[in-house]
Amino acid sequence: MKYKQTRDELLEQWDDQIGFIKRSCKDYDAGAHSEAKRIATSIRVLFHHTRNSYSLFNQLGYTNNFLFWSSACLYTPSNLLSSWSLLSLQMNGTEMLYIPLFKEIVSRTFFLELDDWWNEIIFDDKQFFLSRKDVVLAVSNKDGGAHVDPEFDESYACITKRNSLRHFIETNEGSVPPKNNPIYVSIRQIACEVLHSCELFKESFTRIPYLDRKFEMRFADENRRFKWSTTDISTSDETKSIISSYASKPRKYFIDRFDNGIRREVITQ
Repeated sequence: MKYKQTRDELLEQWDDQIGFIKRSCKDYDAGAHSEAKRIATSIRVLFHHTRNSYSLFNQLGYTNNFLFWSSACLYTPSNLLSSWSLLSLQMNGTEMLYIPLFKEIVSRTFFLELDDWWNEIIFDDKQFFLSRKDVVLAVSNKDGGAHVDPEFDESYACITKRNSLRHFIETNEGSVPPKNNPIYVSIRQIACEVLHSCELFKESFTRIPYLDRKFEMRFADENRRFKWSTTDISTSDETKSIISSYASKPRKYFIDRFDNGIRREVITQ
């Protein structure tokens, strides 16, 4: 007879995975960037839910009251250049490196429900869209997190192997792309988002609705999406026309004020 884990045991499993992420982040920050593979695997265990694979998030019933920090800067498909919304670029002598944003963000950020956060577009190289779900599952399922696949999907290979984001630094040897893997860097930033979201999860707050603020999710396909607003984002008529070609679903906008003084902007269904 199978044994059903108790809630306390599932909570211990949750704490184990969060602990794995924290330790791997520490090692990543010390230079062991391959720890992104371990981070991705723990994130998959926590949040990837299918008919045959039950996420800890769903098993613990967190679906209705846990919000996720989206540190991604505003994405718009009208941008003619590639987009990589969880990263920054840093010059290090004659080298160019991708680095995580961490919490050093001056632009406006929002908290989302799992489905919107998990499927939000974080890479667009003008060939393919990649969401958080895409990069977490690619690294954990194919790039050594829990399994090594002999082949990568083209969308993953273009960014990690062919520099489809099109960033270069000019040196005496010619045009040189950034030295490190942007997908691994994005995994480190996703870990930062997860840990920050966990910090706020059990804090008490007062929620204030703003019914006059119009937010929505725009869909590039059935799952991949990006946040948008018709009241809070000023754009050209050309951008508005491009955005209108994407299917949309409305969202509600709130501000949560925490007892400790923290304020967060929330977009939910």
